[in-house]
Amino acid sequence: MRSRATLAAVLALLGFLLVLALTTEPPRREGAESRRSQLIDLIETRREEIDDLDARVASLRNEVTSAQDEVAAAGDDEARERREKLQDAAGLTSRSGSGLRITLDDPPPELVTDPRAAPFQIIDRDLQRLVNALWAAGADAVSIGGERLVATSAIRNGGDTITVNFRPLAPPYEIIAPGADVDALEGSHIARDLHRWTERYGVTFDVEVAGDLEVPGYQARTRLQYATPIASGERRP
Repeated sequence: MRSRATLAAVLALLGFLLVLALTTEPPRREGAESRRSQLIDLIETRREEIDDLDARVASLRNEVTSAQDEVAAAGDDEARERREKLQDAAGLTSRSGSGLRITLDDPPPELVTDPRAAPFQIIDRDLQRLVNALWAAGADAVSIGGERLVATSAIRNGGDTITVNFRPLAPPYEIIAPGADVDALEGSHIARDLHRWTERYGVTFDVEVAGDLEVPGYQARTRLQYATPIASGERRP
């Protein structure tokens, strides 16, 4: 009798816990969905604010450039030519010409051909290697998703998103590289890897030789931090 009573008590406790779990789980899920929706709305709002600020920065930069042109026009031709060369070398002016347009995208789950392989996604290192290969292939300029790459540009993973110049980008990634040679790119290690990933994992890697490509000028901050030599006899802080 005692064992039956114990069994009945255990079953009653399990039933109570089951009912409690069923009644408390939906609000939890609803709360999680609500927080997720709020986070998505916040991200969209912040993205719109960033776009507005970027547009404002571009407008102010155009005003500064116009003012510089006016000052340069009043000065000598040598100073104006030097300034234009420095701006071009820094990536502040647009570049155009024939070259390569590349589309890189994650594989959709249904196209994964190797059942033993986990779904494969493009990461920041893949873009970094591809950009380096484009420079080696003779590219005059490179942009990813409309973001011009300069000496201080960063290509990084931010969670599940890749950021370029601290701007989040979503696949597919369009890379524009005027001046790049297709044969030189196809001979690179990253191109061979991407072709292999295309066959095995369904990654999209399309390389198109095109004319009239244009890469915009760099629009983000251009402030540089640099070191200066210590004068003779001066002590380090």
